[in-house]
Amino acid sequence: MSNDHIAEYRNAIEDAIARLYRPEYKLMIAANEALEAGKRLRPIITLLICESISGSYAIAIPVAIAYELAHTASLVQDDMIDESEIRHNKLTTYQKYGIVKAILVSDILIFDIFKELSFYSQASISKHTLLMLLKQINKAAHLAIKGQYKEMGSSLNSLDEDEYIQIASMKTGALYAASASSGATLAKADAETVHSMYNFGLNLGIAFQIRDDILDIIASEKKLGKPILNDVKNNSCNIVVVDAISKANPKQKNMIFSFMYREVYTRRDKEEFIELMKQLGSLDYAESLVRKFAERSRRHLSILPNSKARALLEKLTYELESRYR
Repeated sequence: MSNDHIAEYRNAIEDAIARLYRPEYKLMIAANEALEAGKRLRPIITLLICESISGSYAIAIPVAIAYELAHTASLVQDDMIDESEIRHNKLTTYQKYGIVKAILVSDILIFDIFKELSFYSQASISKHTLLMLLKQINKAAHLAIKGQYKEMGSSLNSLDEDEYIQIASMKTGALYAASASSGATLAKADAETVHSMYNFGLNLGIAFQIRDDILDIIASEKKLGKPILNDVKNNSCNIVVVDAISKANPKQKNMIFSFMYREVYTRRDKEEFIELMKQLGSLDYAESLVRKFAERSRRHLSILPNSKARALLEKLTYELESRYR
C-alpha cells in the first residue's frame, strides 16, 4: 500500500518499534536490524480494523507490535532453515551473525511478544479480552509451525493445489488472520465481526503468499530484495510450480525438475524457466488465485461500517492484486 495513505499508522508502528531495543550490545543491535525492513502489513491491519470498529487504534498498538515481533522471528527462522543469505537486499541475521546468534535473536523477539501483551494489564480491557488476545496469538503460532512442518515434509513434485492452500493458510494466513481478529477483539466487536475479520486476514494472507510465489519467479532480485527462484531451489511450496507440474507433459516435467536441482541459475536459466511457466499458463493461473482470495477477503470487510480505515483495508486488497506487475 502506498506510504502516503498509511503514513499515520506506519509511523505509530515505527515509533513503538524504535523503543523496543536499545543498542547496548550486539544482540540488541541484531534484533533491531531484523526488525528494520518489514513492510508492517500485519500490525497496520490490526490498527486499521480496530479503528474501523471503535474509531481509534491507540489501544491496539501493543498487540500490533506483538504480531510484528512474531512475524520477524518467523523470518529469522525461515532464513536459518533455508540457509538464506539475503533478505530485503541485506544480509540475513543468520548470514551476518551466525546460527547461534540468529537463534537468540528469534528467542528475544518471541519472548517479547508477552512483554507487549503485558501492557494490557494497565489498560481498561477485561480479563476475557486479554485471554482472547493470548488465544489468538497462540493459535496463530501453532498453525504457522504446523504449516512450516508440513511444507518441510512436502515436495513440489508431489504437492497438489489443495495441499498448497492448506499450507499457505497455516504458514502465512494464520498470522494475518490473528492480526485482524485481534484488532476487532480490542475494539470490543461482537463474535460475528471478530470471526469475519479472522476470515478477512486468512484469505488476505493466502493471497499474499501466492503473490510472493509469483514474485519469486518473475521479480528482479533488486526489487524482491532476495534471490529469485528461491522456492524452486529449496523445493519449497510454490503454487506456480505446483500448477505447472500438474499440466506439464513428460518432457516439460523433466525440464522443471532439472531446474529444481541446480545450485546456481544463470540469467538465461531464469528466462527459460519463466517462459516455461508462461507456456503452461501457470503464472496467469496464480494471478487468478490472487484475485480470487483478495476478493474473498474484501467480502468479509462488508460487515464493517463505512470509514477511512475500512477504505484503506479495501485499497490494500486491490493493491495486492497488482503488486510489482
